[in-house]
Amino acid sequence: MPEKKAHNPKEPKIIPSQFQRAKEIIWDEVLDKIEWDSTKEPDTVKYLGNEIINGKLNPDDLPTMILHSEYYPNSIQTAISEIQQLKEVKNMTCLYVSFAKDAPTYGPISNKSNVLLVGGPGKVGYALTGTGETWLNPGDLLYIPAGTIYEEVTTGPRATMRFDL
Repeated sequence: MPEKKAHNPKEPKIIPSQFQRAKEIIWDEVLDKIEWDSTKEPDTVKYLGNEIINGKLNPDDLPTMILHSEYYPNSIQTAISEIQQLKEVKNMTCLYVSFAKDAPTYGPISNKSNVLLVGGPGKVGYALTGTGETWLNPGDLLYIPAGTIYEEVTTGPRATMRFDL
């Protein structure tokens, strides 16, 4: 039997279907979090995309929202609790939410710390320098080491949890 190769922590790695509870996050609770963060803690919400003009969003260019409050409705909290069983993980850094294909993103970025991304509802791609494109489905875990340049590829509605290590 071939010897199993250990993962190099300086390389990105995807582990499919790692977290069952992340597969069970429901959109109504994602929308509840958006409403809470937007009305109760507006300083914890960042929008990427078109600005609101005359009180209206262009429906063809819905924003991506980055939610930072510590309010987590039931299915989201249950998923976070499952993920926190990994010894390196403490708290969720943020929840990314997009509603449309080609939704705005940060563009190519890198982080100063190692990052875990966990897929909630929907699907999102990541173009990783040196690795190519990979897709994150509900329950999948994507480890991105510090300094790796990557870019999100949105294909439709999705919610993705981010944990800094």
